[in-house]
Amino acid sequence: MPQETNLNVAPYFDDFDPESNYHQVLFKPAYPIQARELNNLQSILQNQIEDMGDNLFKEGSVVIPGQLTYNDRFFCIQIQAEYLGIPVSLYLDQLIGKRISGRDSGVTATVVTYITNQQSVRGLYTLYLNYENSSETDNSTETFFDNEILVTEETISYATTFIAAGEGFANTIASDASAIGSAFILNSGVYYLRGYFVNVDSQILILDQYSTNSSYRIGLTVNEEIVSSDTDPTLNDNAQGFNNYTAPGADRLKITATLSKKSPDDYADQGFVQLAEVQNGILREILNTTKYNVLGDELAKRTFDESGHYYVKEFVTSIRESLNNQQGNRGIYLPGQITSQGQVPSDDLMVYKISPGKAYVRGYEVEKLSSSLVDVAKPRTTRLVKNQGINFGFGPTLEVNRVYGSPIIGFNTSNTISLRDQRVGVNSITAPGKEIGQARLYDFSLESGSYSNTNANINQWDLSLFDLDTYKDIDINVAATLTTPLQIEGESSGATGFLKYSVSSGTALTAYSVQGQFINGERLKFNGVLDNARYVVDVKNFEVNDIKSVYGIVGTANTFTADVVQTPTFSFDVAQITGESLGVSTITSPALGGNSFTGIATVGNLVRYSRPGLNDFSFARITDVSTSSLKIVGIDTVTGVCDGALPSADFTVSDLKIISTKLQNSTGSGNFSNNQSLYSILPRKNVQSVDLNTSDIVFRQKFTTTIDANGSTAAINVSDPNTEVFLPFDEERYSLINSDGTTEVLT
Repeated sequence: MPQETNLNVAPYFDDFDPESNYHQVLFKPAYPIQARELNNLQSILQNQIEDMGDNLFKEGSVVIPGQLTYNDRFFCIQIQAEYLGIPVSLYLDQLIGKRISGRDSGVTATVVTYITNQQSVRGLYTLYLNYENSSETDNSTETFFDNEILVTEETISYATTFIAAGEGFANTIASDASAIGSAFILNSGVYYLRGYFVNVDSQILILDQYSTNSSYRIGLTVNEEIVSSDTDPTLNDNAQGFNNYTAPGADRLKITATLSKKSPDDYADQGFVQLAEVQNGILREILNTTKYNVLGDELAKRTFDESGHYYVKEFVTSIRESLNNQQGNRGIYLPGQITSQGQVPSDDLMVYKISPGKAYVRGYEVEKLSSSLVDVAKPRTTRLVKNQGINFGFGPTLEVNRVYGSPIIGFNTSNTISLRDQRVGVNSITAPGKEIGQARLYDFSLESGSYSNTNANINQWDLSLFDLDTYKDIDINVAATLTTPLQIEGESSGATGFLKYSVSSGTALTAYSVQGQFINGERLKFNGVLDNARYVVDVKNFEVNDIKSVYGIVGTANTFTADVVQTPTFSFDVAQITGESLGVSTITSPALGGNSFTGIATVGNLVRYSRPGLNDFSFARITDVSTSSLKIVGIDTVTGVCDGALPSADFTVSDLKIISTKLQNSTGSGNFSNNQSLYSILPRKNVQSVDLNTSDIVFRQKFTTTIDANGSTAAINVSDPNTEVFLPFDEERYSLINSDGTTEVLT
């Protein structure tokens, strides 16, 4: 914006008009020079500078920095009006920049500025400081004491006398002498103001004298004034080497810029150029870089054409409730408060909380120095959706095959199923391997969609679990005799569990319902009593991926077993397998590239690979892991699923993989499920309400019936014909399992 002072008045008569397109004043001999012509001469040049300046810079932009700094902790000390009967006002000016110390506290500081008792809202002389060193005897003392003598470390001169270095010059007030205010500090620089390049001196603006919760708009107040030789004697003629009062000089147009503050809602910005903004003590905006005008638009265009929109520091956005109900909804505003955008917080509002960040939008720099809160009205329109099916699945689900028998399902049961570390053997009613955990079942259904009449082994079933608990094997250094029930606790880790099996003079303990992680080397507590002689030597944590089969006794004699379907988890690609010798083969793999098998494979893992002439994959179990090789043994062959025999001769495979157990709705190894609570995720988001008055729930139930030699059976009835019905037949809904454990094909 151009200057505001009108010079087209007496006695200057500067009638320059840019619209006239006069670009030079041409003087002629024998013609007197007019005062207005001399003024026009300057205005023409100034107009040219202003046009160029407007192309380069925005109004108020820093041209030569002038660093602007926000000091949100501007320390100060309040002092008494007199010291030894001498008014401190006599030498306050001399204190700025001086190093001072407290006679009792030993704290040192440098005086930055001061305010007088008339300027202070408390009516007290106040020195603003940069504290430098804490007390030499007590590092926790960082500020001057109340009622303490302040000592100057440099000589202070005033009037016709002085205060020597090491002498006291002031006394702090009796109570609450130390305080903290806030301020902006501007270093000298050049700013583009009113079409001129204006020198701005170093300044300190105190926002709040004794508080840090400041809210202001900070900027430069621009003032234009005409200075004559009456007010500035240096403008008189100095041709004789001194200011000649009888030869007054020309007047001057003076432009000054003073650092000042305005309240956030004061937008009377005539003569004010905003440089920064503070809200509740937090810096929201600051101008510390040059703001280009037309040149900046061209640079932004090129940046956008080249790079598009992008961020340098991401703006992380989160959504919060607006009104805090004080019951845990984590709302931002309490009742009675006003939001940052001037609204009344309510349940109908939410708040976007946007973190500090920096980005380039259409090539222009956008930077936020603090978090922003944006009020947004919550959506309140709804749409009615009818006949929505919801699949209930709250726990982990295993996929199994080679099923024998039928388990007990449902929530109202104490029956558990054993989780085993090896696959089912030749005899389906014999418990395979070792128990590594337990679980209960709430559902068991055919997953493959249809039965295989020729090979029941390949039929795949979904086994839905809850209360899944895998064990921990703990080896201790000294044998112990322990009887269940017994609590085990790690002294260092704080991990707890319960002894699964009683131990007689043994060092191997099995723990269930374990919370936390036992660590090697820690001592153990048994039923709360610390055993100083026994500590942990090794811990084996069984996880879901260690489950290879399930086993259960149904009722008093019937058995339920099944193999867990295995999924590839790591591929070796090319590998060499030796022929079977004494029931063992060895695997080596160049695909490791010199790396170790340790950490990739563990004892008990299964491997899978293809062999020429076989339709099914070959499975084998790892019995030993070394740096460069694996030892494997054969397992039972299951027709249609796997061949368990080891190769008779050395050969090379191209698809060797480690296979393991994965849950159908797992979030990863060791996590049993996304959802272990008795609720189901609705198929749509942002649901306002659910009406279940006319809804049906589909559940599975187990019945026992007797089929005679003619194939006849008694009727299977629902509990309440008025409220319960059987769904239409589907192979996945209905299964018939014989007492010998085999599955009957239903149509």
